Amino acid sequence: MTNNEKMQRAEDSLTAYRNQIEAFLIRYVGAKANGFKEVESLGEEAGRLIEDFILNGGKRIRAALTYYGYRAVGGEDGENILFASAAIEILHNFFLINDDIIDKSDFRRGLPTLHTRYKQIYENKGLISNFNNDGHIDLPSAMAIITGNICCALAYEALVESGFQADKILQVLELMYDIIKFTAVGQLLDIVKSTTRKATEEDVLRIHYLKTAKYSVDGPLCVGAILKGTTPGVLDSLSRYAIPVGMAFQIHDDILGIFGTEEQVGKSIASDTKEGKQTLLTVKAFENASPSQKERLEYFIGNPDITKTELEEVKSIIEETGALEYSRMKEISLSEEGKKALLDTPIQEDIKDILLGTADLLIEREY
Repeated sequence: MTNNEKMQRAEDSLTAYRNQIEAFLIRYVGAKANGFKEVESLGEEAGRLIEDFILNGGKRIRAALTYYGYRAVGGEDGENILFASAAIEILHNFFLINDDIIDKSDFRRGLPTLHTRYKQIYENKGLISNFNNDGHIDLPSAMAIITGNICCALAYEALVESGFQADKILQVLELMYDIIKFTAVGQLLDIVKSTTRKATEEDVLRIHYLKTAKYSVDGPLCVGAILKGTTPGVLDSLSRYAIPVGMAFQIHDDILGIFGTEEQVGKSIASDTKEGKQTLLTVKAFENASPSQKERLEYFIGNPDITKTELEEVKSIIEETGALEYSRMKEISLSEEGKKALLDTPIQEDIKDILLGTADLLIEREY
């Protein structure tokens, strides 16, 4: 099977599982949202907002990787793995809610972010000015943070309800703690480096390892494999595939974040530049820039008022300095490293082919 055939098979498999997990999430999250109204009317409001946010599209890659990890070591289709996949997907949305608050993003997947929805709701109720005037609380962000915490708890609830053996669930609960720990520390590092704007390539790749690779690829695969039951050696091989592939996934996200379209990424393509986000693109551009180009980048990166014309200039500098080509080659190299680690791993051959295709798909996608 050629690489292109494996990539197509991976895309077809992802689409099929996305449809399956989507139907499950509609049922599961909808039922949980209904239960929130038993607590208080604000609980019902939070439940509906969580439901809307989670069901508002998404690639469902993490859910699919949980399934692939389970199937890779001999797991069979059943509703229990849907619960586990949903748990990882819900945890992902918890991270997104907090990420949007930190970045002050207005849109996610083309629709308002959770804190933006709360702002709309409480502006309509005439309450925003009351809270903002005393300077003590940012009402929309506060409500979104608490609602996100509910979302995190719901992820654990889905796993506990999955019906897997108690010892396997306990192992996964411990892994989920590690996933949250690594991701949170990665977010802290990302914030500090974006604020100082002095990140190195090593810093950026470290952030990608902590913030993306661990929870987007490695965590889901290992969750699935643990729930079925496997050896430490297989888990180690899956991780050696997942970490570089997850880092390549984030590099590609950063490329799309400035060179893609708003329709593709579901938010403004100027947002990363406005936030001063430190990516491999910006680090290499600064490293290779002429004095005049560096002066322009220093003015543009982190400028919340950057115009479309100025953004085009940033893109031109990134290309002219070779930063785009370097980033592209880096993601390809990482993807190949991950694929090589998987070749001799004793897992189901059909899933191995899908994972090999997924490594290519993640750096060739346009969404």
